[in-house]
Amino acid sequence: MGYPRLLEPIRRAMNCILLLQQGSPQPGWSWQFTTDLQPTGARTYEPDGLYSGATFSCANLLMDYFEYTGETKFLARVHEAIKFLESIQLPAEMHKFYSRTLQPNQKLYPSCVEKGTSKPVYVHRRGSNSSSGEYYADYNPEKQWMPSFSMSVLNPEQLWERYNRLTKISPADASKDSPLKTKKGTGLPQYFSGNLRYIGPEEVKNILEALETKPYWEGI
Repeated sequence: MGYPRLLEPIRRAMNCILLLQQGSPQPGWSWQFTTDLQPTGARTYEPDGLYSGATFSCANLLMDYFEYTGETKFLARVHEAIKFLESIQLPAEMHKFYSRTLQPNQKLYPSCVEKGTSKPVYVHRRGSNSSSGEYYADYNPEKQWMPSFSMSVLNPEQLWERYNRLTKISPADASKDSPLKTKKGTGLPQYFSGNLRYIGPEEVKNILEALETKPYWEGI
């Protein structure tokens, strides 16, 4: 492994995601938490509540952790998180408030729901800009500050597909290629895109060449 002392803090971090999952009837996550592990807001346009995007991401992380460790505790409440996501899906009549066109198989979710009630919360802004105005949140979907911020397109079916596949294989098989279990050194690909998709040198070269035709580098 090279640095075996890193395994303990890695496991602490993975266990932290378990601890941050809230209890029923809102077994999801927020993007930020208080020191006593309660969901909270952060910047003025981030209200208190549970966030659908955070819940989707953390459910995937727990399945990652099962594949890293083979420990079934990471799968134990994933199904609760997926069902919670499904329960807050916005009805079709709410699509008119979204700023982008949805494909037939896409589903819309409120980015944030209120703690305790699961009512969708939408962000608005008073004033002409962020420095001369202020942000506030309420239940009214009209005249949102940024519909693509207050609403999210997610696919819980992807989570179900992965969850069902993982529950049908043994922990040993799930984690057989885990970098946390190998006795050999492991490395990362040289290049990554923002979503950790591997990209090769040629693709990086093409991206940089495309940027050189536009003034993106000015002022750097």
